Amino acid sequence: LRMGRRLADDIGVEHVDDTGYRRTVRIGADTGVVGVEVRSDSRGPVVGGPPLQLRLSGTLLPSVMALLPRTRALLDLDSEPELIDARLGSAGLAAQVDRRPGLRVPGSFDAFETALRVLLEQSGEANDVPRKLARLAEHWGEPIASAEPPLVRIFPTASRLAEADASLLEAQGLGEGIGEAIVAISRLIATGGPRLGPGADPALAIAGLSDCLQAALRSGQTSIPALAEAIARRAMSWPDSFDDRDEGIARKANASVSSDASRPRIESWRPWRAYAALHLWFAAADSLSEGVSLAGSAVG
Repeated sequence: LRMGRRLADDIGVEHVDDTGYRRTVRIGADTGVVGVEVRSDSRGPVVGGPPLQLRLSGTLLPSVMALLPRTRALLDLDSEPELIDARLGSAGLAAQVDRRPGLRVPGSFDAFETALRVLLEQSGEANDVPRKLARLAEHWGEPIASAEPPLVRIFPTASRLAEADASLLEAQGLGEGIGEAIVAISRLIATGGPRLGPGADPALAIAGLSDCLQAALRSGQTSIPALAEAIARRAMSWPDSFDDRDEGIARKANASVSSDASRPRIESWRPWRAYAALHLWFAAADSLSEGVSLAGSAVG
């Protein structure tokens, strides 16, 4: 849930709080709200039995078998925490694993939605992404009749945005060239291009994304291969995802990712480098928080 709050935005499509995660969804002709709640009573989380429970609108019952794998991918429920912890713990991350055993990596519920989120994150200011996603949802999404506040609309589909006018998208403040990129990715998905969901072929996905982005984004605007890889990693919930260009994670790995000396350590985390990266991200956040606390104590 802590990570979910960072990824969920106030765009009327998804919502995260202490009780769980909820979002709107369309599966074929069926629309509604699906949610995962932490099992609890007046004393707090319930001990024993499944810790989570799935809740969904009655309108989504015909599509429950399609919703289950997407929900499991979002929450990384098919991972093997004990196996991953043992591997990373023996490869130099024992302290981090001991602090957060069983850590799971936030996944993707909808690969297309995730692809557009990553595109916007990589092409502008991260703090501006919620506003841009909200505009996409408001202008191109679908109002939902069975809304549960604050869930009021469904994120636009690839088919819907594939027919959009790129200039109109850019007029909504999405950034230069981003409208063309959104339409290009939408057409790639809507016309049956390389699959982006969990279990897809990473090489095919990256190649397809690179081709469509190359035509949409002007030269020098951003690194096309890096952008295509970032989109594929997140949209596919790739367990071995690791951004070699993330200097913050590199510092926590006690080596520069550009240094040959760091490569063996990073490679030793395969095939679970996404989990290693998340452990290092939390370690960096812990260090920052502890530093602020110490500074506050000194001032006091």
